[in-house]
Amino acid sequence: MSFGGRKSSSIISPESFQIKDLTIHTVSGISWDVSQLVVEMNIYESVFGFSVEYEFAFVDTADMFNNIGFTGDERITFTLVKMTEEGRQSIEKECYIMGIPLYGRETDARQVFTIKAISKHAYIAAIQRLSKKVYGSPSSIIKNLIEGELNSKIQHFDSNSSGFINGLIPYMTVNEAIYWIMKRAHDENSNPFFVYETLANGIHIESYNMMKEHTAPGKYIVGGIADTEITTDRQGQKPKDADTSKKDSYALDFKRQKFRIRDITSTLGFSKLKNTAKGAYASTTLEIDIHHKKYNNYSYVYKGDNLLEQNSLYDERFVINDRKLVDYTDAKRITIHKNSNLFGNDITSYNDNISSSAGKMNAFLENMDTMSHVIEVAGDINVHPGMTIEIVIPAPIAKDITERKKPMVDKYMSGKYLVMSIQHKFDDKGHIMSMKIKRDSTQADIKESR
Repeated sequence: MSFGGRKSSSIISPESFQIKDLTIHTVSGISWDVSQLVVEMNIYESVFGFSVEYEFAFVDTADMFNNIGFTGDERITFTLVKMTEEGRQSIEKECYIMGIPLYGRETDARQVFTIKAISKHAYIAAIQRLSKKVYGSPSSIIKNLIEGELNSKIQHFDSNSSGFINGLIPYMTVNEAIYWIMKRAHDENSNPFFVYETLANGIHIESYNMMKEHTAPGKYIVGGIADTEITTDRQGQKPKDADTSKKDSYALDFKRQKFRIRDITSTLGFSKLKNTAKGAYASTTLEIDIHHKKYNNYSYVYKGDNLLEQNSLYDERFVINDRKLVDYTDAKRITIHKNSNLFGNDITSYNDNISSSAGKMNAFLENMDTMSHVIEVAGDINVHPGMTIEIVIPAPIAKDITERKKPMVDKYMSGKYLVMSIQHKFDDKGHIMSMKIKRDSTQADIKESR
């Protein structure tokens, strides 16, 4: 596929891309360059995904399917070239076929099919089982599993996980073991950990606190307002070696296209009843100690701290049956079992130091569903899940908003969001990505308007 799906690379925009040397490798050692047969490629990233997932759509008029002799044990390599403000950026990827979910024959000489693939480390992690003793902090154990069992490198590692695990992994797949341990990983402020892979930045083991520090440059704009600048749909034209980092009209146009939100759909989790029942504002963790035959209760009460934006959407003035929502600590109950003397001397095994943090970890995940959007923007491989972005949405009032010197901004919806997942779509229209973004707070002070 050529740049932006066009035969000429003289037209350069944020949507421009090139897929080079897309090759299918068989177990017999034969390689087939099929880059000219790909009509669409989708790449999926998520903070909940241990692997980047790939989807290739082919239109085959050369009977590639039979010539290769597909059986599902092939691997794919390709080079993706993207244009950024600094110029061209290339990344090389390798993935393994996990299925061919779609196949059809349009005519006698034309067949279409879709291939799905995942990264090598995830392929191994799904089928390789292990039983082994583990010892140390949760994040360090996960790191050792990925590097030792999967022979893969960690590009972003957060070593600040609290707690301690001393025990055995009981004949799990590596994938199951990683997520089993991840559920017990948190930092000193009870922020949960995530283990995920991104397209251009590799494997991450990070707490939410570290993820908040990954900030994308620039603001994504709805409706064409960027302070007093108006964005445009016009494509810039520049020689292929153009320096887009310079502040000329071409570079400005490139930036305007890159940060323009073409479409936005929103989901608001403004159900206080549902949120309370799931433990967003209060919960009780019951820790059962098998050895001492006793239990401890840990109550969590929402304090509105460590938010993505300045203001919480929880208002303590709301009272039902003479009680605030944070007073309903039994609305959500979490049970944790531990054996405080499994290894003697009051050394626990898998659940040491998790009971006091479980409520807050649960509340974080529930509150992140408070504001959720899916935005469509020009493709950018350097923006990834686990990164914080800022969006600007105009206030829904005057139609002449773009003519004002100081455009009015919707402070309720605008501001910082955490990127949860991205779908990159590459086809003849260019590289477009859909980002699912969430947050637990808002720029607006709700107490001022109520």
